[in-house]
Amino acid sequence: MRELPRSLSSGVLRVAVGGRTVIEHYAGATGGAGSVPCTAATRFQIASVSKQFTAAAVLVLAHQGHLAAGDRVARWFPGGPGGWQAITVHHLLTHTSGLGHWEDFPEIDIFAAMSDDQMLGAIRGHPLLGPPGARFSYSSLGYWLLAQIVEKVSAQPYARFLTQAVLEPAGLAETFAGSPRGRPHVASGHTRGAPAPSYELDHTGKGAGDIYSTVSDLDQWNRRLRAVLPAESCRRVMFTGHAAAGEGPGSWGHDDAYGYGWYLHRLGPVTVCYHSGHNSGFNSFSAWVPERELSLVILANDDSTDPQAIAQDLVTTRPELLAP
Repeated sequence: MRELPRSLSSGVLRVAVGGRTVIEHYAGATGGAGSVPCTAATRFQIASVSKQFTAAAVLVLAHQGHLAAGDRVARWFPGGPGGWQAITVHHLLTHTSGLGHWEDFPEIDIFAAMSDDQMLGAIRGHPLLGPPGARFSYSSLGYWLLAQIVEKVSAQPYARFLTQAVLEPAGLAETFAGSPRGRPHVASGHTRGAPAPSYELDHTGKGAGDIYSTVSDLDQWNRRLRAVLPAESCRRVMFTGHAAAGEGPGSWGHDDAYGYGWYLHRLGPVTVCYHSGHNSGFNSFSAWVPERELSLVILANDDSTDPQAIAQDLVTTRPELLAP
């Protein structure tokens, strides 16, 4: 732990086993007006760690019988490029739809608000990278589409449904989706200590990387998923490796798989369920090891920090964390 103050210049870290905190570290400040030291109450953009919340919202609707993983996306979004008709909800959840990532859609400005029609038009305007189901290809646009499906099926704004169906049952009182709108304890993003512009989270980043949370809430989220998804079948499908993702961005190892909003990495006798995230000014990493009831969360408001590297180093240098 002696290296953590240098490797985590501004952010928070918590490791808990069985609900008991065994390692905790805070560094730097929130930045912005009224900057204060980072604490367990500081809210950070968690970037693509948000995708597991989107997946949970979809699974809640599936459990209620309102949709199914095998439903075609064209049910809600007819038209599209060649192969579009074959894309299913399952393909979006597992990044196997054939849709590209942000860099494949130059007309989308992730820093600016774009209407749903503009976003959908941009997505439809590009050919798929491959046939749906053929291979893993990480796509935040796929998760944006999932948020749109949640809105259409629930007949509610995405953030409202997410709050009622996912965040509140898990007891995540400090977590929210979208822009802060004057909420307290919110960190500002930085790059090597300099203020960084924020992604637009109410529209363009919806469902893909739009959540603010705290280290305390994410620790609780890792342990309280059963409260959101009481059906064992829902939890099992979320943590099943559906696609080979070892070459994907943010993967831990070459043999990793992707479930629904989680990467899965085999580390000796245990499975590490995890996700990393990057937004402008923020990096994040959250992991859950069910066999050990171990939760590991690192949130940084400086995107020059690599939380995943810190986490990997931590489990390597502290093997007792994964010991039975």
